[in-house]
Amino acid sequence: MTRTFTCQHCGKLSRLNPRLKVKQKFCSDKECQNARINAWKKRQHASSADYREKNNEKLKVWRKNYPADQYQKQYRAEHPQYKDRNRELQKARNKRRITSLVSTTIKPSSLILQLQDDGGYVLSKVKKNMIVKRNALSLEVIGT
Repeated sequence: MTRTFTCQHCGKLSRLNPRLKVKQKFCSDKECQNARINAWKKRQHASSADYREKNNEKLKVWRKNYPADQYQKQYRAEHPQYKDRNRELQKARNKRRITSLVSTTIKPSSLILQLQDDGGYVLSKVKKNMIVKRNALSLEVIGT
């Protein structure tokens, strides 16, 4: 009769590997083995200062070779569906934010300073669908 165990990751009943000396917790599926490795790395990172230090050094080297802004540009260029989805989600977030801001803080007669290419500023009215930060520069015009 073969001995079995329940995989911690997928929950399937699997046969024990007779060559293992320790109690087996993960089955041989690729996804479960990745989960086992990630769990081990997490435990090591939490308990071993030496492991943390070596891991941080490797991350520094990797980040030096792969700057975040270049990685993001490359990812967006290779995944146009990500870019399109993000644009749609941002439009939805903007719409929700505009309706909440307009109803609470932004007056229809509000003004905003916009920086021009030549370094100057233009004072203009806030448009209906414009996103305005509450902590941005505000200007109150007092009539003379």
